[in-house]
Amino acid sequence: MNKIIKSLNHINPNTDKILYKEIKPALFSIAGLLFLFLLSEIIFPLPDLKPYSKVIMASDGTVLSAYLTKDEKWRLRCTIDEVSPDLQKALIEKEDKWFYWHPGVNPVAVVRAFATNIISGKRVSGASTITMQLARMLSHSDRTYFNKN
Repeated sequence: MNKIIKSLNHINPNTDKILYKEIKPALFSIAGLLFLFLLSEIIFPLPDLKPYSKVIMASDGTVLSAYLTKDEKWRLRCTIDEVSPDLQKALIEKEDKWFYWHPGVNPVAVVRAFATNIISGKRVSGASTITMQLARMLSHSDRTYFNKN
C-alpha cells in the first residue's frame, strides 16, 4: 500500500492525505455498523430453541419409538438436505411465492390484503411472508389484528 501511495505522490503530493480522509470514515462506518449489530444481539437476543421430540433408534437406523415434547408437539430434527427439493418449492410457492424477490415483507401483498379487508369489512386476506411467520414463531405474543399470529 505504501508503494502505491508513494507512486501516486509523484502525481499529487497530497494523495496520502486524500486516501486517509476517504478511508477513515469508511472504517468508522463499518465499525459503527458492527457495534450496532452486536448491541442489537445483546438487547434483542433470539429466544432459546424449542426442544425436539425424542426419537429412539435401533443400531440399524430404524425408529423404535418417538415421543412428543413437553408441550405435546411433534418437532423432528432434520437438515435442509433431508427435505425434498419438490417439498421446498411447494412450500415456497404456497406460502410466499415472492420469497426470493422481497426483503422479508412484501409491500404489494400488504397493500392488497389491506384493501381486500377494508372492502369486505372483515379480515379475509393476509400478507404474511415466510420470514414474518418465522419471526412470529420465534417471538410468540397474544393475537391482535396488527400482529395476527
